[in-house]
Amino acid sequence: MLTRARRQDGFTLIELMVTITLSMLVLFALMTLIDTGGKARARIGDKTESVQRLRNGMDRITRILRTQVCADTGTPPLISGTASAVTFYSDMQSSASSSAFRPRKVELAYTADDNGSIVQKVWEPTNTVSPWTYPDAASPTRANTLIDNVTAEDGTNDVFSYYAFDAINTPLALPLNTSLAIDPLPVNSVARVTKIGIDLKATPQSRNTGAGRSTAITNTVHTRNADFSGGDNVGRTWGPRCG
Repeated sequence: MLTRARRQDGFTLIELMVTITLSMLVLFALMTLIDTGGKARARIGDKTESVQRLRNGMDRITRILRTQVCADTGTPPLISGTASAVTFYSDMQSSASSSAFRPRKVELAYTADDNGSIVQKVWEPTNTVSPWTYPDAASPTRANTLIDNVTAEDGTNDVFSYYAFDAINTPLALPLNTSLAIDPLPVNSVARVTKIGIDLKATPQSRNTGAGRSTAITNTVHTRNADFSGGDNVGRTWGPRCG
């Protein structure tokens, strides 16, 4: 009994090496799991942030586009349009107490600033009766950014597209213009537009462009002069006029 108590047997070198190796493997697996979980949380956070910001931004853009109005009889709501900007008359009034009709001129435009953003510019009319006149294009009454860190879904600035009754699935030629004196109206006339498409892709504020972090949304807004009633092929061919 005394001899057995005095024995000081321990681990052999092989046993110690095996234990250390197994411990290192477990520690490595644990660190990998923590790292993977952290990256997943960051990716989900970026995705959630970009989704919420893009939805809010798209909502603001579509609400503003829906304020478009015919400036007067024969003058369509759209003034001009390109792939990166749309300009139109808006029925937003300067104050709630204002009863006089004085349409603002509004532009929504994509700019490369702020890692790609949509900027709204507003011009108040300088007179009180039609035909309306507005300050110089370089001097808007106010300007504000609706959303930043965005591009079109394909990474370009081709954010806006325009459609007519006889080209529902094919965008109209750009740029659009206001050549209303020609009859029939030219292919790219603003008077033919009955639907505007918006295509946006948002990256997170962290500007991490890794997979699964960005969000894309498309939406459409019908113009104020779009009329879906009746079956007049002539009217459907060139689109409704303001009247």
